[in-house]
Amino acid sequence: MEQVLHQLHMKLDLTIHELQGVKQAQDSKKRKKARQRVLPLYSHNLNRQGGAVWWSPRSKREADMRDAAIEKYNAEQEAAKVTKREIKHQTKILKEKEREEKRAAREAAKVVRDLAKAEERAAIDARKAEKARQKQARDAEKNTQLTNRRKRKASCRLQSKTTKKCSDGAGRSRVVVQKPSPAPPPTYNTHGRKIVQPKRFE
Repeated sequence: MEQVLHQLHMKLDLTIHELQGVKQAQDSKKRKKARQRVLPLYSHNLNRQGGAVWWSPRSKREADMRDAAIEKYNAEQEAAKVTKREIKHQTKILKEKEREEKRAAREAAKVVRDLAKAEERAAIDARKAEKARQKQARDAEKNTQLTNRRKRKASCRLQSKTTKKCSDGAGRSRVVVQKPSPAPPPTYNTHGRKIVQPKRFE
C-alpha cells in the first residue's frame, strides 16, 4: 500500500514539474513576441559624428507627443477600417433585404397574374359554354320547325290527293283546243335576202 502511495506521489510531482515547464515556455514565448516600444526621438543637430547622445526632457516631451499623435492616427485608421467594414456589412444586409423584398414582390405579382389568368380562363370557358348552349337551343328550335313544316307539307299533300272537285258532265267532256305556236320571224343574210329553211329541217 505504501509503495502504491509513493508511486502516485512521484507521478503527481512529475506532472506538476511538467506543468511548470510548459508555463515557463509559454511565458518566454510571450516575452519574445512582445515588441519593445521605441520613442520617436529626432536629433536637432544633424551633423552628429557619433558617440553618446543626451536627450533633454524637452526632446522626451516632443517624442511623447509624436508617439501620442502616431497612436491617435493608428486608432483613427483602425476605427475607419472598422467603420468601413461595418458599413459594408450593413450594405450587404440591406441588399439582401432588398433582394428578399423584390423576390416576395415578384411572387405576389405572379400569384395575382395567375389568379387573373384563371379568372379570365373561367370567363372564356363560361362564354364558350353559353354560346354552345345557345347554339344547341337554336339547333333544337330549327329541328322542331323543320319537323313541323314537314308535317304540314305532308298533311297538305294528303289533303290535295283526297280532295275531289265536283263538276258537271259537260265539263268532263270538254275538249281543250291548243293554239299553234307562232312561226319564228324570217331571217335575212348580209345582202338583205330572206333565208328559206329547207323542208327537211321543218
